[in-house]
Amino acid sequence: HTGEPLLIKDLERDKRFSRGSEEKYDTKYETQSLISCPLKVKDDIIGVININNKLTGESFDKYDLELLTILANYAAVAIETAQLHENINNHYVNIIGLATRALEAKDPYTLGHSERVTQYGVDIAERMQLPRDDIRIIRQAGILHDIGKIGISESILLKKGRLTDDEFEKIKRHPIIGS
Repeated sequence: HTGEPLLIKDLERDKRFSRGSEEKYDTKYETQSLISCPLKVKDDIIGVININNKLTGESFDKYDLELLTILANYAAVAIETAQLHENINNHYVNIIGLATRALEAKDPYTLGHSERVTQYGVDIAERMQLPRDDIRIIRQAGILHDIGKIGISESILLKKGRLTDDEFEKIKRHPIIGS
């Protein structure tokens, strides 16, 4: 509520807390001492870390509060960094998707192809229960797999009928161009 760390040495005697009805109280779990530290990024609270009861049965003290406050600060920075990284990654994927759709718009034959390849790849990766990072890479690869066609002449890309051997060799270079 205040945005400040909270140290409660004896919860039973603290007027801000009460057990409620004795009938509802679970005697298997009793909190005697607790520390609650906000996860702050600048002036925004993005979460909280709560710890209850030392294994030794002693109450938490100011030293414990200082340690958890330091940990909470590091955790908040790590969470913010992860969120920023995720946002940057999403923007990157969106920009690449726009470039791919612009490329595909020139060729009605391949319209939506990269999206379908991406979805197939992601679906297969999820069924294989691959790690999230691998699925992210597969999503990016699906979107990007034909981006090198941007360097192929429209006369070849839009040609009706069979390609010559020379034209086919040029088309086969699109992965190298994309790379």
